[in-house]
Amino acid sequence: MLLRYPPVLQELQRYIPKINTKRIKVIVNQPPMSDYGTQGIIRYTLKKCAENIKYYFGKEAIWHPIGPQVRKALHTHHGNELYHINLSAEDWYNIIDINEWYRRIKPRSPKDKLRIGRHSRDHAHKWPQSKADILAAYPDSDDTEVHVLGGTSTAKKILGSLPDNWIEYPFGSLHPRDFLQEIDVWIYFANPDWIESFGRAVIEAMAAGIPVILPEIYRPLFNDSAIYATPQTALKIAQELHADPDAYTEQAEKARKYVAERFSHEMHMKRIKSFL
Repeated sequence: MLLRYPPVLQELQRYIPKINTKRIKVIVNQPPMSDYGTQGIIRYTLKKCAENIKYYFGKEAIWHPIGPQVRKALHTHHGNELYHINLSAEDWYNIIDINEWYRRIKPRSPKDKLRIGRHSRDHAHKWPQSKADILAAYPDSDDTEVHVLGGTSTAKKILGSLPDNWIEYPFGSLHPRDFLQEIDVWIYFANPDWIESFGRAVIEAMAAGIPVILPEIYRPLFNDSAIYATPQTALKIAQELHADPDAYTEQAEKARKYVAERFSHEMHMKRIKSFL
């Protein structure tokens, strides 16, 4: 039995069917707190969730972080609580249908405007904190288009107004697959207090065959399949890729191959079989 999203275990539920299971795995796709800034809210406690699992099913679970950032958060912020759970050494990565997301790699002419894309929920946690960082990664420039799927109200509050070269797609207005067809490079930076549990939108872009530029904290998960930068250095990297079709294609292929190896449906089938 796989239990995904630990907050559902925090409070005892009245209507739970009787389930006999040989093994229980909790997929920790969210850390126990909403974020680790001064306004962070506790979503769940390891102790309470572990007790409720034992009450429901009569046995203990093995807990799998969804990725390195969640694992790090557990050790850094909840190390004194880990004795309540059996924490596996294996991360339980998200999966994606590679064939469904793939687009033909098509670096456009360097003479075309560079199209930078980002896709996330429109929440304060999902954007850089400062105006300088936002405009460094997503510039106000006539030679660049910034395509944003998911909303821009947070950015607008920080910037005062949206640059004319930004193109906004409100949440739900466009399927991410269609959005990814129109961009050249995917750049993502967020609030430093926010712990991105995994990065679903990242692997969508990589599966589509788009080079992604990320903060260094993603390196343990994506290795050299992504390019790492700061908000201040990301634009130059994107421009260099856009100006070099061979380098662009090489990075896009590297990203897609990595996703196929680590996050595919086939990988998940092997993972499940190993426990049967």
